[in-house]
Amino acid sequence: MITYVYFYGGCALPLFLKLKVLRSRESRFETTTVTHKSVASIVCYGKLRYPPTHEATGYSLVYNQLYPFEVQNYTSGIIHHVRLTSLISFASYFLQSFNGELQRLKLNTLYFYRCGDPSIHAMSQIHHFRTMPVSGPRSYPERIAVMGDLGLTYNTTTTLSHLKSNNPDLVLLIGNVTYANLYLTNGTGSDRYSCSFPNSPIHETYQPRWDYWGWYMQSLVSKVPIMVVEGNHEIEEQAENKTFEAYSSRSCLQEIESRL
Repeated sequence: MITYVYFYGGCALPLFLKLKVLRSRESRFETTTVTHKSVASIVCYGKLRYPPTHEATGYSLVYNQLYPFEVQNYTSGIIHHVRLTSLISFASYFLQSFNGELQRLKLNTLYFYRCGDPSIHAMSQIHHFRTMPVSGPRSYPERIAVMGDLGLTYNTTTTLSHLKSNNPDLVLLIGNVTYANLYLTNGTGSDRYSCSFPNSPIHETYQPRWDYWGWYMQSLVSKVPIMVVEGNHEIEEQAENKTFEAYSSRSCLQEIESRL
């Protein structure tokens, strides 16, 4: 699941975060956050709202979207991934993200958590999530929300409102997340890229859309885990024939865990 949390203030604070389910049977979650400055990748969590009783440390990464032409290149914020064993999630900071492993979580249990770097008092607000129930014929999530082609439009607002009002236990996004590939690198957008930009030497993207999407979805995905499947709009070709850089960097452990 993915959770985004937006913060006002210093650039060492997480700008948004998200939760992601890795393995429901073992109740594994992962948080992803993004920050401006290089800070530790830590999640403090526990069954009590305060004080937290456990701490998990993850790792951080940065990705680039580069083009072999005279267009604007992009370098992401620092993305922190922190794994909470027993279904926790990703917490993402704008301009910085981190990933780490947490102690095993109990199934069907409410947990509170904060992301950031406690050594410099750069922590997010307190958020919470509930782990999945024990897998069995009479025990399963009551509501799983399935959606696709979400993007970031006025329709997204309606969809997000419907999701929150129905209190799902898990959200599945089956392809096409931000539609960053419908924009030039300067932010100029269109419903049909090939028609609007027929002379573009390469299919450009506007990577800040990923951060905008994270900020907007944070009210849901900081509480409810989300699993994302890549679609054709996540290909995002760039120099050296690289593809899926944004998707794989912001949701990297999900695909790794699926092969375990």
